[in-house]
Amino acid sequence: MLDSAATAQWVQIQVRDRIATRKMMMEVLGLHELAVEDSLSHDERPSMSDFDGTLFLVATAPHDEAFEEIAFFAKGNCLITVAEHRVDCIEALSKQSLGKHRSEALGMLFHTLIDGIVDAYFPLIDDLEDAVDDVADEIYNGSLTKVRDLLGLKRRFRSVRRAVVPLRDVLNQLLRHEHPILTDEVKRYFQDVYDHCLRLSDLIDSNRETLASMLDVHLSNVSNNLNEVVKKMTVISTVLMVGALIAGIYGMNFKSMPELDWQYGYPMAIGLMVVGGLLVIWIFKRKRWL
Repeated sequence: MLDSAATAQWVQIQVRDRIATRKMMMEVLGLHELAVEDSLSHDERPSMSDFDGTLFLVATAPHDEAFEEIAFFAKGNCLITVAEHRVDCIEALSKQSLGKHRSEALGMLFHTLIDGIVDAYFPLIDDLEDAVDDVADEIYNGSLTKVRDLLGLKRRFRSVRRAVVPLRDVLNQLLRHEHPILTDEVKRYFQDVYDHCLRLSDLIDSNRETLASMLDVHLSNVSNNLNEVVKKMTVISTVLMVGALIAGIYGMNFKSMPELDWQYGYPMAIGLMVVGGLLVIWIFKRKRWL
């Protein structure tokens, strides 16, 4: 059984040549073939497995504008991390006092790295929440062109949720798993990480609901604005129709029309058009359609 006080070693592997890395991990480090394949594959869902005493875990960490999969192998007194790129949250930990990490038990080192990944999501969520607030302010101020922004934020939250929720399930599984490095003390620390992950999940779901409500409000505003435009266009069309009716009557080429030879016929026709239009507007206002 692993001595919890033994010195923990941290080995970082950055994948550049998959074939060579696969061979080294299997032949030199003695890792299980299935775990190695999962650690080198793309789009691997966060998961946890135990291969003959080697604890294997895949987590997704925020990296720039995307997400990076990081594989963890806990074997003996060695913790191995495998990633294709250098991840900021992991690099920040490696640049801290490395001696401190190496003096920790393997379980605590494992916790430190997983905790760093989970904590890295909070600034990302904060930035997204700020973007949500900005869009909300513009929508409530009457902006009608924010559908693209809303859908973009919803898509971003969906991608974050796909990374956080499976990690939450993995941490829940980890708390119930029996392994030499997962002592009661280490599990207390992982419980705190699990609580942080639950908080992240709640924040993500809350913001997604907010975005859905904002999208409904935005579409309602657009629909109301369209109704107002249609209402105004209807009034204008109706007024013009009255004038067109009068012009159409006097545009008929009948010889026996009393007003054709009248010197005030033209002013009278224009007057009828104006009076008819004003009458229509008065009726619309009386009916509260305008």
